[in-house]
Amino acid sequence: MPLSDWDAATIEEFRTYIESMVSGDERYGPAQRADAADDSEFASRFALGSYGAVEMAIHPSGPQVRVGFLTTDKARDEEIEQGIQEAGETVSQFVGLGFHDAGLGWYDPPVERYRDDRGFHFTTAFQLDELDALATPEIRDWVLRMLEGYVIAFGTYAVDEVFEEMDED
Repeated sequence: MPLSDWDAATIEEFRTYIESMVSGDERYGPAQRADAADDSEFASRFALGSYGAVEMAIHPSGPQVRVGFLTTDKARDEEIEQGIQEAGETVSQFVGLGFHDAGLGWYDPPVERYRDDRGFHFTTAFQLDELDALATPEIRDWVLRMLEGYVIAFGTYAVDEVFEEMDED
């Protein structure tokens, strides 16, 4: 179903806001947009290093927002899984600790693990009552904190130095 002009403008304004808010933080690479041709997903991705990125995606038909970490490197994905298991945590607890450090009180968020043509994903979604909620300060703050939580949780897994040190052990 095609988006109305109002919905398209709401999504664009939200994305521009989120992208501008993280653009001054050197941990985030420049925003790269990866939108579905059928308007089913509007994604903004920010590289964290050579091997990973955080992503925020809007699914207008839900309406839903998804925030997560992805890597295209299978070895990195396996190292992340192993590191979480060795810490004695579930993936949900691991992400929840990042969310806690980012100021969210969401200690056990649902985390979907999947692989697609873009890579290996760890993703947390939440439903919106309506697409217009993207314009509210509360939703904007929530998404920024989710992105921050994923950066805190996964950021070190995205850079070369961490894996070079692991290989030396």
